[in-house]
Amino acid sequence: MCNDVCVCILQVGERGGAVGYAVRGESRQCTDTSLLFCTTGVLLRMLEEVRDCLCLCLCLYLYLCLCLCLYLCLCLCLCLCLCLCLCFCLCLCLCLCLCLFLCLCLCLYLCLCLCLDLVSLSLSLSLFLSASISLSVSVSLSVSVSVSVSVSVSISVSNKVSVSSLSLLLCLFLCVSVSVSVSVSVSVSVCVCFCVNCLFFV
Repeated sequence: MCNDVCVCILQVGERGGAVGYAVRGESRQCTDTSLLFCTTGVLLRMLEEVRDCLCLCLCLYLYLCLCLCLYLCLCLCLCLCLCLCLCFCLCLCLCLCLCLFLCLCLCLYLCLCLCLDLVSLSLSLSLFLSASISLSVSVSLSVSVSVSVSVSVSISVSNKVSVSSLSLLLCLFLCVSVSVSVSVSVSVSVCVCFCVNCLFFV
């Protein structure tokens, strides 16, 4: 049996064919070799080479997986940064809207204060005008009363009217004088109010 195997091995060509052999340092095989006779040591060396290739492929696969994970983490970080930027822009827009709303409220408040000042100024002016008119009427009335009193006194002196009629005329004159003083005090108070409103308006 061993002699037949040796004969078969010896009949293999220089480069080998469908059947080849690998014994120690001698080898006869090619790309068309389908059956290879070899020793246990050669087989173990071949398996070690295959193992090294498999380890290299596995390391390359793990490296590619790690690169893919890093790429995914980078994409996730970029998405997170984009979301944060969008949130910041949204908060900024909300703050701007709030500032505009506050400015609008302030403008409305100032307009309202201006309208109230104008109304108070117009009321003070109207009161001042009415008090001035009443003062002029009171002064004209007091002048007319004083003229009438002087005329009546002169008539009474000339005609020697009784003292009771003179006293009545004097009382009327005093009442008119009191009304004139009250009108003057009212006009003074209105003037003071008008001045205060003008200062507040300015």
